[in-house]
Amino acid sequence: MKKLFVKRVFALILSLVLAAGLLPLLSGTYARADSTAFTLQVEDAVLTISGNGTDATVFRAALSQLNWSEITSLKVTAGTRFPVNCTALFSGKPFTYVDLSGADFSQTVGITAMFVSCSNLETAILTNLDFSSVDEASQVFAGGCNALKTVDLTGSDFSAVRSLATMFSGCRSLTSVTGLSVSSSVLETAEKMFGECSVLSSVDLRNFSTNERTSLYGMFMSCSSLTDVRFSSAKTYKASALTAMFFNCSALRTLDLSRFDTSNVTSMSNMFTGCTSLSSLNISSFTTPLVTDFSYMFDSCRRLSKLDCSKFINEPGSDVSFRYMFRNCDSLTELDIRGLDITGCKKGETDGMFSYSSHIGKLTLGAGFPAVAEAMRLPHPVYGWVNSNAPGTVVSTPSDSFDPMTLLSNSGVNTYLSGGGYGKITGTQLTLLEDGSFGLRFYATLSPNMEPEDLEKGDVWFFFYPQNCSSIQVRAEKDSAGNYYASCNLPAKNMATSIQAEMHFYSRRVRDLDPGEVAPTDYWVKELDEVTYSIRDYACVILDNPATYAKEQNLVKAMLCYGGAAQRFFGNNNNYNICADVGISYTGPALVHQEVFERPSNLPGLSYYGSSLILESTTVQRHYFCLLSGDITDYAFTLNNVPVTPEACTGSNLYYFDTEGFSALNLFSPATIKVVCVNDSSKVLQYRYSATEYIREGLASGQLSGTAAALATALGHLAMEADAYAVQ
Repeated sequence: MKKLFVKRVFALILSLVLAAGLLPLLSGTYARADSTAFTLQVEDAVLTISGNGTDATVFRAALSQLNWSEITSLKVTAGTRFPVNCTALFSGKPFTYVDLSGADFSQTVGITAMFVSCSNLETAILTNLDFSSVDEASQVFAGGCNALKTVDLTGSDFSAVRSLATMFSGCRSLTSVTGLSVSSSVLETAEKMFGECSVLSSVDLRNFSTNERTSLYGMFMSCSSLTDVRFSSAKTYKASALTAMFFNCSALRTLDLSRFDTSNVTSMSNMFTGCTSLSSLNISSFTTPLVTDFSYMFDSCRRLSKLDCSKFINEPGSDVSFRYMFRNCDSLTELDIRGLDITGCKKGETDGMFSYSSHIGKLTLGAGFPAVAEAMRLPHPVYGWVNSNAPGTVVSTPSDSFDPMTLLSNSGVNTYLSGGGYGKITGTQLTLLEDGSFGLRFYATLSPNMEPEDLEKGDVWFFFYPQNCSSIQVRAEKDSAGNYYASCNLPAKNMATSIQAEMHFYSRRVRDLDPGEVAPTDYWVKELDEVTYSIRDYACVILDNPATYAKEQNLVKAMLCYGGAAQRFFGNNNNYNICADVGISYTGPALVHQEVFERPSNLPGLSYYGSSLILESTTVQRHYFCLLSGDITDYAFTLNNVPVTPEACTGSNLYYFDTEGFSALNLFSPATIKVVCVNDSSKVLQYRYSATEYIREGLASGQLSGTAAALATALGHLAMEADAYAVQ
């Protein structure tokens, strides 16, 4: 065993030792007149600290002289005392494992950035620590702890901490924080405490306390895997700022904030922006007397169907921002904002308040909301808005713009009901569950108020706009029940993003004219409805109902894992459509190799060059061959006994052909490729190859790395789950 004691660094730190009035001892400890001493010992790559390290100057100097290339873990013996200031104490050190259990931090005031930039650190055990004197605990693991997976804080006391800002910010591998207990009555900030912890799925805050001065700005910002935040049902959470608290928590489906006291909050802007999966939100306790900024508060909360904001109030005539407050809430059907007062808003501060929230059918306004103006962008229904007190009279008018917005005057408290439009998109179906392809099917109905002749002769068309892809136009078909439907398959790179679907009605079949036929002069075009939807939206319904969809659970999780990996690989990220896999905790099996590919023997003049995958809405295999001599017509190619003709790769002697697309349900299915010499049928090149063989070969050889390896691994997960699903 190899030991390294402080005596090895004696000569290097002699000047510091003498200046402190210490004598170096050959035993590996420092002795001092007041009997303070500490020992550093390295054994089998583990640094063990014991004794009294309260003299920060000597302690840090000793640490700086260690050979850190020989150290991967840190442990302390019970009772080991640490300095008053532990700021950046172990910054950048190569630890993979840290266990400080039993250490004495009773005199420590600051642990800011204690492990910042420890890029190899995976596990941190900080249990039963006396942090009762710690005032500053910001950035403890921030700034490059990208490998950190688990942190255990069970039994540790943070009763006097003022700042937890960015404590775990940017820990992109963090999956678990257990035992977090913060009972500080002086806590001032937890800003971005878990910011960008993109794989963290749950956080337990039942033992977490706040006060009226606490800023929770961005506390869970971009925690795109977060599905569960556990707040106490017994205590009250207070705060001064909730800005961007759950910004881009795109996996969060339910959230209960009913124990929050918001009477001192001044800003709720962006609080739920990008919570695209959130379908249940309890904010029944929210009061807002001091809030001056509601901008973007619910922007892109695309699954919320009802919002009761009736307790939201602001001082009449006060300058408050409501810009884009409910933008992109395209599932929102009922909204109550009777307490909001816009009479003192400066120009532009109500702009886009209802943008793209086209399905609001019930809207309650109060006396402080005298009008709905065009700039608020509330889409105008074909048959207008009526007051629930007088449902027979349309009280709204559309603006004159090409895309009509609602113009409406209001006096007092009133509830307005939408008269509806020519038609609407009524539902979706994920086609993966039927045939293994990646796509969405949209269903729609037309309003019975439309002209009978148009209903008989007109056509329904869907325009699909997948992100980063060309638009797709599909003429709708009818099912046996008379419902219209149209499908849109998506390439892998769009699995994680939303797709905008517009339903249009074209009278007299103007989109499907026979050759030479002239369009009728009296035709018209109506945009009937528009929704933004994603495969993830459909998948969330399945994941929210595990009893009903038990066998689909892992299949859907693997599908979203694959979609998100593809999203990153193809670089199709944006602010409001975060990768789908990071929002799903996939715990299913890894790829099981059903067969092992053997490279075939070459033919005279022709060799097998390799295979690749093309990730479209289905998975396509492409097989390459290198022509060494002669002509490609000297060889006959078959794919599963069907003749195929290879294409030439421009500028090379390579030729290739593609398989048909393989769905998620048969990625294990191998294709049989056979090449025969035309002039000598005894000379044969033959092999069997599947999509999973490409994955296995690429990962095993190391040719796939980084995002490509993540994509291949996720596709392997999907193959396993789809294969198991197919045989159930």
